[in-house]
Amino acid sequence: MSSTIIVKNLYKKYDSKDVLRGITFSISKGEIFGLLGPNGAGKTTTVGILTGFLSPTSGDVFVLGYEPLKKPSSFKEKIGIVFQTSGLDRFLSVKESLEMYSRYYPNPKSVDEVMSLTGLAQEKDTYIRKLSGGMQRRLDVAIALIGNPSLLFLDEPTTGFDPEARRDMWNVIRNLQADDTTILLTTHYLEEAQQLANRIAILQSGTIAMQGTTSEILQSENQSVIKFRCNKNLDSLTDKSFDIHKNTNNMYRITTTNPTKTMYTLTNWAVTNNCVLEELSVTQPTLEDIYLKLVKQENIE
Repeated sequence: MSSTIIVKNLYKKYDSKDVLRGITFSISKGEIFGLLGPNGAGKTTTVGILTGFLSPTSGDVFVLGYEPLKKPSSFKEKIGIVFQTSGLDRFLSVKESLEMYSRYYPNPKSVDEVMSLTGLAQEKDTYIRKLSGGMQRRLDVAIALIGNPSLLFLDEPTTGFDPEARRDMWNVIRNLQADDTTILLTTHYLEEAQQLANRIAILQSGTIAMQGTTSEILQSENQSVIKFRCNKNLDSLTDKSFDIHKNTNNMYRITTTNPTKTMYTLTNWAVTNNCVLEELSVTQPTLEDIYLKLVKQENIE
């Protein structure tokens, strides 16, 4: 498959701070590529360079065959960008907004086609100020698509969505891929990346800590994950050979290479301490489990 984006040994420095430290990756035509990482890892800087809004300190970057910084009109016409926030005219209808933006491009998509693709057809005459947050986000995507781009940048597309709206947006994104649109997705929702991305790169302190297909990353950990809810602290556990992570609402996650031994230790501790292990499960690690392990290792180092 041909590469839509090629990044080789990319560095970006602000004053004396190295934000990107020699990252390399490529994105093939028609795939969804997940760019993940904690705040400050370099995601926003990377997207800024790929879209031509920031200049690299060094390295090679090619997007759709162009150097983004030069930003010829033919390059700008072929990309769509969905930022975390938008400035839509609240007094226009959905259809009016799309018609207005379509006039900026030489070969736009049909307004009706874009509304159908993003699930906005029934809202075509609704004013933007009356749309729900989820529908406004769909309109953000529709506006990014109206120019008929080959490449779409989605920056946190489902932030603030309820679970149903988030899955509706996932279907929209899958429809875009089926339409042969290449997508670079940044998100803090690890389940979202696992559901949508064909390949993933995890940024960590300006470097790529892990990269590969989603299945390759999921198979990289020869561990099991034990999850449960407990209202007592686990500090009194004598066995510290496994990794313990506590989330909100007293939900614990343990990663272990020996689930049988760990379950024996855990259940004995629970009986001794008169603690009920609610919602107990043993599974293979998810993308979130692998991601949290990487982040925790960085914090320790």
